[in-house]
Amino acid sequence: MMDSIATNFQIDENRIYMCGISAGATMAYYMACRTDRLAAFGSVAGAMSKVNYQNCAPSHPIPLIDFRGTDDTVGPWNGDINTEGIETIISFWVNKNMLIRFFPQDNSTYTRHTQLIYSQKYL
Repeated sequence: MMDSIATNFQIDENRIYMCGISAGATMAYYMACRTDRLAAFGSVAGAMSKVNYQNCAPSHPIPLIDFRGTDDTVGPWNGDINTEGIETIISFWVNKNMLIRFFPQDNSTYTRHTQLIYSQKYL
């Protein structure tokens, strides 16, 4: 699909982004693991399959944004028999992208939601 779009439209191939919702989010995770053409990707109410997690080998760091609800029964926060939980997924990408944990400076407290914020470490 990326080849077809690049052939038929004038695009900057260094700025290809992918985002999906639900099964489309699972596809975005899949593509991030298998192509070197994505600049960044996003997931909304989706998950990374266990098979994809076990075989993921991105060729370069890839920024990611993931939106997921703690009460989602389709893409459970803690994963299920076929998908990894969000903490495992984020830890995987933090390691692949060589990131550090970032804590907000406003001393915010969260009772209903977990906040996972990471940032690149610039030397």
